[in-house]
Amino acid sequence: MSDYFDPELDEEESFEDEPEDRRRPEIGETITALQEAETGGAFATVFYGLSDLEPAEIEQLRNTWETLSTDYRAKLLQQLVDISETNFNLDYSALARFALEDENADIRAAAVDILWIDETLPTMQRMINLALEDEAAAVRAAAASALGRFILLGEYEELPASQTDTAVDAALSIYNDHDEMIDVRRRALESLGNSSHLAVSDLIEEAYG
Repeated sequence: MSDYFDPELDEEESFEDEPEDRRRPEIGETITALQEAETGGAFATVFYGLSDLEPAEIEQLRNTWETLSTDYRAKLLQQLVDISETNFNLDYSALARFALEDENADIRAAAVDILWIDETLPTMQRMINLALEDEAAAVRAAAASALGRFILLGEYEELPASQTDTAVDAALSIYNDHDEMIDVRRRALESLGNSSHLAVSDLIEEAYG
């Protein structure tokens, strides 16, 4: 646990002990708590307050977010990744989409991971763009990995194959780019494992056979 996120929170502020139907704090209260948490332990107000943000609330948060240290923002986003995987009542998608624009690669990569629950086509296209174009290999790798769920949704016909084929094409392009970093290509190949594309079995056999 990082210095910013004290595992020994006061009982009244413990996130894990909070009821599921806790009232979401107002954005002003959340911003104040966010600033205070930079020099102390994080508390439930931050975790609940950053969930389900509306566009207007993101705009209110923007100026404060940019004043927080890069290290703090990165550690906070990673904490939200962990929370989003265990508490399905909290949705940090809006914050994650905002954080995809952050100048720090660790923050962008964490934002990609937070969006694991988002199965919409606009998010798929965003992942394609990041996987192909982001300047940081860690972000490209995270986004290439995220393509796998969209490819699978296309296979299950839960999203139109005519749309998810673009994710397959992107993953194929990444894997076949021998100038790309090995980890990014590996993530792309793993995503292609969800595809019934004729070329995929040959690629997997070539890589692991």
